[in-house]
Amino acid sequence: MAELLKKYISVSNKNADTPPIRMDLTKKDQTLIPVIVNPTPLFSDSGEFAGIFAMVSDMEELLKTEEALRQSEETYKEIFDSVNDAIFIHDLKDFHIVDVNRKMMELYRCTKEQALSDLLKSKHFDSEQRKKEYLLKAASGIPVVFEWYASTWDNQAFWAEVSLKKAVIGGQDRILAVVRNIDKRKEAEEQLKYLLELQSLIVRISKDFIDVPVSGIDGAIEGMLMDVSMFADASRGAVMSYDSDSKTVNITHEWCESPELSIRKKVNNIPIGEMGAFWEYFTEKALPYAVIKRPFKSAG
Repeated sequence: MAELLKKYISVSNKNADTPPIRMDLTKKDQTLIPVIVNPTPLFSDSGEFAGIFAMVSDMEELLKTEEALRQSEETYKEIFDSVNDAIFIHDLKDFHIVDVNRKMMELYRCTKEQALSDLLKSKHFDSEQRKKEYLLKAASGIPVVFEWYASTWDNQAFWAEVSLKKAVIGGQDRILAVVRNIDKRKEAEEQLKYLLELQSLIVRISKDFIDVPVSGIDGAIEGMLMDVSMFADASRGAVMSYDSDSKTVNITHEWCESPELSIRKKVNNIPIGEMGAFWEYFTEKALPYAVIKRPFKSAG
């Protein structure tokens, strides 16, 4: 080792820095031990090379620690990228994004560089005020779970469930954000809500017609038309009768959001063959209409 250090120092001068040397030394039992040598050249007053002062440090434990950390980091990265949810890692101080996993880039349709950019913040969070509120809460150690409308890099909106929590990652305090697409769940919830509301409407209408006297049947029908039209987000609703003998159509009952929308007087003994043009006219006017067709055969 002495010869190696002399050769190493020979190219130096007393003003030069000598970087540490990493090498293996042989122990008495002939096993190798990794060390790091920090040599310092010594010079006489006249500037001539006089010797070497070297500090030798055992690197065996340090290398084992480095290897363990490397393997741990590789394992962490494998797990990080194999998770089926999108993961963001935020800095605890200013909340900027410091890392994302592979699923995040798939969900948000972006590259790693785009994911770490400031532009993605507006897509990851749908409200600046809510973002600060939730991140500050998570930074204080309180886990937060919420739903909101997120957006991909190419501006495709989707419903997301977001979970925020404080975590120590790589020895540093971070905020871990786990995001999953819940579009299908929201669609199922909306469909269930619609069916329950429809069922409730049918039950309510059925109850309204129980024991209704003949004198109140017209009012009950108009009330039913109002309920059905409002449920269908229509501005008008009508009950039509069809005379199979004359093959004509009439409106017998009608509900309108406002009187000027009424077409009851216009639909009076209209031949069934002309109904196509009639409906086309009102479709072009973009006036939604809830219709219940009632087959009717005139007496006699």
